[in-house]
Amino acid sequence: METDQATCIKNLLCALSARERQLVKYFATGYSNVEIAMLINISAATVKAHKAQVYKKLGVSSLKDLMHLLDVKPTYSLD
Repeated sequence: METDQATCIKNLLCALSARERQLVKYFATGYSNVEIAMLINISAATVKAHKAQVYKKLGVSSLKDLMHLLDVKPTYSLD
């Protein structure tokens, strides 16, 4: 049985496009926009635009806020 938090996170991710969900995984691992762009063969500017759209859809303003919202525990400090 899913927890309330897991259900909430799942619902949040459903608001995103498939590409945005793909990028959220990279954001959460700490890759830079340039690194993500190289990995999935798009421009860094496109990654930046997708990141801005993700932030807008989820109502966050930073990577730290996104990680907190999705309950992702970073392996390095976000401060």
